Amino acid sequence: MLLFATEFPVDHGADPAEFLRVVREWILATPETALTPEALAGFDTSDTFTTSEGEELVRVLRVNLPEDEAVAVGFARQEGPLKWATTLVYSRQADDAWISVRVSADARAPGVPVPAVKKPVIVHTLIEELGGAMDGALAVRSTPVRLSDLDMELAVRCVTGEAGCRLPVVYASVDQTGGHVLHVDALALALTGIAHVLVEPDRMFSMQLKHLSGSRNVYGGTIGVHWPDGNGRRPFFVGGAFRTAADLGPAILDEIRRALVGRPTLTRCAWATVQAVHARLNPPAPEAPGAQEAEG
Repeated sequence: MLLFATEFPVDHGADPAEFLRVVREWILATPETALTPEALAGFDTSDTFTTSEGEELVRVLRVNLPEDEAVAVGFARQEGPLKWATTLVYSRQADDAWISVRVSADARAPGVPVPAVKKPVIVHTLIEELGGAMDGALAVRSTPVRLSDLDMELAVRCVTGEAGCRLPVVYASVDQTGGHVLHVDALALALTGIAHVLVEPDRMFSMQLKHLSGSRNVYGGTIGVHWPDGNGRRPFFVGGAFRTAADLGPAILDEIRRALVGRPTLTRCAWATVQAVHARLNPPAPEAPGAQEAEG
C-alpha cells in the first residue's frame, strides 16, 4: 500500500553521485539497520547494484544518456509484520532535475493495521544537501514565502493555480488581528518537499487579492490549500471540524499527503521508466550456440 509520495525539483548542478551519497548516508543511518559500509561498497559507482543483509534489501539502477541521467534506488526492510519499501528516483535532463520519493508498506498477514506514515526525513535531507530548485514560479524551500505588496501578481497566479507549480500551494491569510492562526515557519518546515507556503502580509493585501483573483483566495485567518493547474482549493479554518488551531496543521499535512499519493508520479521519475531504459542499454548476453543442448 502506497502511503507517501512526492516529487520535487533540485538544483540542476547536483549530479547523480551527490544524490547517491546522500541516500547512502541515509540508509546507513537508519535505526537498527544491519547494512554496513562494506555491504554498500559499489552502491554509488555501479550501474547495477544489489545487496541484502538479514531482512533488508537495497537495489540501484543507473542510466546515463546525453542530457538524460537517472538513478533509481529501492530500499526494503521487514519490521515486525510489515514490509516497508522506499523508492527514490533522481532524474536530470537538459533543463532541470527532479527527485521522486515513494514509501509503501505491506502486511505479512491480513488484518494487520498499517500505520500512517510521516514525511520521510530523506525528503528534507535531499533538499537541504542538493538544494531546492524552481517549481514553476516558486522555489522549493523549507521556509515560507512572506509576500509583500510587490508580490501581488505572484499571489494571484498561485491562488488561481496558474503559477506552473507541480506541488500544491498553501496560502496563510491574516486573521482579524493581522496575525496568523498557525506558526507559518513550522508549517513551511513540515511541508518542505510536498507543498509551498505563502504568507499574507496584511488585510489590505487580502482585499486586493480577492478583487484580482475573482474571490478565489481565502481570508480572515483561513488557510487555503490551492491545487495545481486550477484544480480548486481546500480551506482550513478554526471552527466546525477543527476546534482549535492545533488541529489545523495535522489536517493540512494529511490532506496534502493523501492527494499526492493519489496522483500518478512523473513518468521520468518512475522506477519502471528507469528500469526500462536500463534494460534497453544493458540487454542480456545471447546464449552460445548449442548451450541448451549441452545443458540437457
